[in-house]
Parts: sequence; C-alpha cells; structure tokens
Amino acid sequence: MNKTLKITITILLIINIVCSVIYFVDLELFLRLAKEDGLVENLTAITCLIFSLLLLSRYIKVSREKKAKWKLFNLMMIFALFFVFGEEISWGQRIFSIESSEFFLENNKQQETNLHNLEVLGIGINKLIFGKMLTVIFGIYFLFGYIIYRKNTSLRKIINEFGIPIPKASQTAVLLGITALVMSIDDSKKWELWELTFSVILLWVFIDPYNIEEKLFYTKKDLPVKKRMKIYPPTTIKVS
Repeated sequence: MNKTLKITITILLIINIVCSVIYFVDLELFLRLAKEDGLVENLTAITCLIFSLLLLSRYIKVSREKKAKWKLFNLMMIFALFFVFGEEISWGQRIFSIESSEFFLENNKQQETNLHNLEVLGIGINKLIFGKMLTVIFGIYFLFGYIIYRKNTSLRKIINEFGIPIPKASQTAVLLGITALVMSIDDSKKWELWELTFSVILLWVFIDPYNIEEKLFYTKKDLPVKKRMKIYPPTTIKVS
C-alpha cells in the first residue's frame, strides 16, 4: 500500500508541475485543465476523498488502543478532508444538476451550493479562512514543525498525544518548490493547482512522516524501528 501510494503521489505531483508549465506554453489548454470540474479540481477532490477514507479505515482499526486526543485529531482530519472533497464538487450539485437555493444564489460568488465561495458582509469565506488562517497554520506546520518536534520536548509530547504526523525537511522543500512554480502563474486558476499540491503533499506526510509512529500504514520493515523508538527518543534516531 505504501509503495502504491508513493507512486501515485509522484504521478500527481508531476501532473501538477506539467500543468503549471503548460500555462507558459499554451494558455488555452491550461484554462481547460484548471477550470471548474476540470482535471486539476477533480484530482484534488479524489485525493481528499481517498485520504479521508484511508484515515477512517485506520481509525476503525486502531482507535480502541488510542487516547481521546489522538481520536479527536484524527476525527477532525477525516471530517475536514471529506468536507474539502464535498466542497470541491459542490456536494454533487453539478453532477446531479441540482439548483442552488435562494440563499446560495444571493450569497455565493459562484452561485453554487458550497461554503468556501460564500461572501458574508463583504468578506469572502474562502479568502478569510482558506487564504489567511489556514495559510498561517500550515505555514508554521511545514516550515517549523520538524524543528519544533526535534528541539522542544514539551511540544513534542503534545504532538505525540494528538498523533500529528510531522513533515520531513524534504517534503517541505518539495512543497516550497512547487508552490514557487505555481505562484509564478499570473492567473487566478493557479489556486486550483496549489490546492492539489497541498492535498497531495499532506497525504505524503501522513504516509511517510518524520515521527514514524504516526505512519498511516506500517510495513514489516517499520516494526523494528517502532520498537526502538519506544526506548530512544525521536531526536536520537536518524530517520531517512
């Protein structure tokens, strides 16, 4: 499973890079790929759906052995990922040709049945929550999570209690590299590419985190390392 998912992640990241480069070569093709219900948006939705189902499957299998904080964090992740999946497809509105209610026709910038395009009192929900708040939260997570986990014993204990996977430096580097490429695109559709980038790399972190105790799937190769980590703190083990 780990190998299959890693190959899938690699393919998705390559697709993302290719789509970004296409912008500079063929704008019309780029707009077709990044349009509503286009290739990029559908890949983001499918990634989030599969991600949430994988987490749900693990939760069902191991939650009895876990404490309340671990359960809380993982349930929040399962819900959040499924929510993003639903929002990306406007909860099946276009698939099943469902008309938006009067509320969404009046308050949604795209007149769709979703929350992230709502505008309340002149403030866009997407810009406020997804554009600012989550950027700060995940910016700290990717840029400083690895350092905090290694250097701060108190915070490492809290992270372990909640079962939060920590990104490796290499994963953060890939995220920053692809983000730089995507942000060089002078079109609002670049955010569709960035959403795909972020969801794919976050899945990668859960599959292969620095703190391997929180690895989404264990293999026989991982088991001896897991036992050693109970004896030696993570800061003393070099995990490749």
